[in-house]
Amino acid sequence: MRNKLLENAAALDLVSGPWPVGLEESLMARSEELFERFMGLRRQVDRDLGHLPHYPWGQCETITRRVRSLALGKDWLQEWTVQGIHPRRIYGTLKDLYFQNAIQLGPLYIDPANNTVNVSIPPVEILPANKVLWCNLSDPGEYRRVARRYLNLAIYPNTCLPVLFPFIPFIAINPGGHVFPLRHQDVILWKDAASNFAISDQWLAGLAPGDRLPAVAEAALEKAVAAEGFPLEWSPCDPMDIRASVLPDYRHQLDSPQLMAIFKT
Repeated sequence: MRNKLLENAAALDLVSGPWPVGLEESLMARSEELFERFMGLRRQVDRDLGHLPHYPWGQCETITRRVRSLALGKDWLQEWTVQGIHPRRIYGTLKDLYFQNAIQLGPLYIDPANNTVNVSIPPVEILPANKVLWCNLSDPGEYRRVARRYLNLAIYPNTCLPVLFPFIPFIAINPGGHVFPLRHQDVILWKDAASNFAISDQWLAGLAPGDRLPAVAEAALEKAVAAEGFPLEWSPCDPMDIRASVLPDYRHQLDSPQLMAIFKT
């Protein structure tokens, strides 16, 4: 089961090969054609989704999934699919600024939703994958740093509801002052579980003293948690307590059918 978790997570990573001999040259030789092909698919998606408010802003994942789905099985990809090279959806961080969905076609990086943050730039971008400032998601610290910039959130470790920590490691505050639990990205969660929660353990160990939810925000969250029917205990603690008790408990249960069902494996 743990291998399956790691397989699920790695399925969304940008990979660096090795590639069949001559693959990069054949793809680059047809890069202009591929650009037009993917532009055609993007226009098709635009026709389907153009009615959405503020489209294409904020529709990166939806557009990427749809373009990839349309690309699968196309005759013009056959030269590479017979070599086992198919368009794969990837997900990570770009330029240490954005959470990014894209497509990898062997050594090519294809962003079919390039204009979903800045609508004035071309809708599609194709680059050699090794030229892209990309980071595969595996580090809660990286996620926290990018989320602060990209999502405009103040993010703190979840030391208030520790039993949820492996799944909900953050408490976030939006610009309006709303305080809420923030769940893990699936790819980090899968990698963390496959590592026996070593990723969470290392991140907690490296937190600076005093890196915790501000008192005013903690009080607001405690009030919300106190509402009738909330199923979990409010139990503020130190990061060391999570390392010493919560993570070992999850490690012990990791192969249980109940916990594995949550990972959707």
